[in-house]
Amino acid sequence: MALPTLITTEWLQNNLTKIQEEDSKEFRLLDVSWSSDKNTRADYYKEHIPGSLYFDLMYGVENTPHFPRNLPSAEAFQEQARILGIDDDTHVIVYDNNVGGKHGFYVACRVWWMFKIFGHDKVSVLDGGLTKWKKDNHATTADVMNVKRGNFSVKQRPELLRSFDDIKSIISTKKEQLGDSRPRGQYLNTSGGSYVGGYIPGSFNIPMDDLIDQESHTFKKKEELLRLLQESGTKLDQPLVASCNTGMTACSLLMAAHICGMNDLAVYMGSWTEWRSKADPDYIIKPKTQAD
Repeated sequence: MALPTLITTEWLQNNLTKIQEEDSKEFRLLDVSWSSDKNTRADYYKEHIPGSLYFDLMYGVENTPHFPRNLPSAEAFQEQARILGIDDDTHVIVYDNNVGGKHGFYVACRVWWMFKIFGHDKVSVLDGGLTKWKKDNHATTADVMNVKRGNFSVKQRPELLRSFDDIKSIISTKKEQLGDSRPRGQYLNTSGGSYVGGYIPGSFNIPMDDLIDQESHTFKKKEELLRLLQESGTKLDQPLVASCNTGMTACSLLMAAHICGMNDLAVYMGSWTEWRSKADPDYIIKPKTQAD
């Protein structure tokens, strides 16, 4: 059964019985919640969508100053997927409980893209995450389902990633478009405080929050996403590389582009964190603040 990129809480509720079958691997529902300042695994054990298992974003990850939200090794990703009962033909559905305006997309979009990086295209995101699920008065539980080990096999797709040197080349050749999903204040260097803002030459800005309907807690409709992309100057028939601060919210921009029919997509994992620390000054656009 083919599922769209975004699935509704209504669809999930209607299919929850099938998802909770311990011997079935047709679907696997994952709570992918993660935060740098709280224990989201503990939150999962207190409350989650019935039939969901906890996916640890940092399982097997070695972070560095340039990659503070790094990807896991292929071996680690494969092992966690197998522990969670995922087969090569399992359709994975991810959600998170991130609040503060991101409504279940901050980590979910990242994990959606991670599955693609590791060769698994059968993956969808629950539109609105746990916030929308509870808002629609659907049940949660503290019970954890037992599943049999899966046979998931990684098939790495390096074409979905870009490196520092790749971005330098793109600036010169302009063969790919560069999108930035950080808040506008960070992009324009007006956010204040200790944050060092600015942007990669030639990149356009569509903040992640602009992709989300803050009233419904869901991703904006395709027509609205198309308008945002077109207003930014994005050419829908050309490749797009997305960045942010650490390769997280960039994946929400990739999801928007994917929904709008763009297929040649990649993420710059190092993003602004790596770029501002390694690039020559001429390759850093830093608008002046009022204080300047």
